[in-house]
Amino acid sequence: VYIAHSLASGECVAAKMTKLVDGGGNESARGYNSYRNEMAMLRAVQGHTNVIRLHDAMNTRGYGCLFLGLAEHGSMSDYIESHGPLREEVAMPLFRQLLEAIQVSSSINVMKTQY
Repeated sequence: VYIAHSLASGECVAAKMTKLVDGGGNESARGYNSYRNEMAMLRAVQGHTNVIRLHDAMNTRGYGCLFLGLAEHGSMSDYIESHGPLREEVAMPLFRQLLEAIQVSSSINVMKTQY
C-alpha cells in the first residue's frame, strides 16, 4: 500500500497494489480473483461510514490498483498496538464501529477476513 495524491481532488489516498501476473508474466487467477473480489466488496458497501471508501480502480503493468480513502492515523489494530490495553469507554465505540462494518458486510453476503 502506497500513499498517492488524487489529481482530481489533490487529497491523499491509499494506493493498494495487487499483483495480477505470476513470475512468468502470465495472468494469476489467485491475484486477479483477490483484486476483483475486494473491489466488488468495497463497491457493495460504498458509503458506509465505517468502511474505507473506494475512490477508483485501475489495472496497469500486471497490477491491479485500488485507490482507497487514507486512514491517516493508521488502522484500528495500529491504534490498539500503540495505545496498549484500552479503557472500556475508549474500546466500546471502536468495537461498535467494527461490529457495524461486519454487519453491513454480512448483510450483503460479503465478508472480508482481515478484520
